[in-house]
Amino acid sequence: MKMKKAIWILAFVPLTFAATASRSIWDGVFSAEQVARGRKSYEAQCADCHGDELQGDGKKSPALKGAEFMKNWKTKSVHRLIDSTWRTMPPEDPRTLSRELCTDVIAFVLSENGYPAGKTELAPNAPDLRAIVIEPPKK
Repeated sequence: MKMKKAIWILAFVPLTFAATASRSIWDGVFSAEQVARGRKSYEAQCADCHGDELQGDGKKSPALKGAEFMKNWKTKSVHRLIDSTWRTMPPEDPRTLSRELCTDVIAFVLSENGYPAGKTELAPNAPDLRAIVIEPPKK
């Protein structure tokens, strides 16, 4: 009887881990529609300082694409990037942009950095947002 119980429990262990496994940045954690909204919001709210190509100004506004972005954000969570954007942007009037708008802009930024879009939108209150880590591009 003990052996049957042990086998029964072991059969469900992989299911438990699969249910609690977090998404990777490479799993398509935002949608193409969200990227399109984020692009429009970026152009209206962010491009004046961060540049049309997300290149930054080399001074106050960091690049949001490429090596500088990766240096600043690799190993940090997507939650942290969204929250930092919401708390600090725009610099002259922080916390005035909605979390939804900030999330859309970050979806655009992530897309511009080569991360793939998926079928579902990234929600600003997704339970696993702190576990989705910005990783360097795969080689």
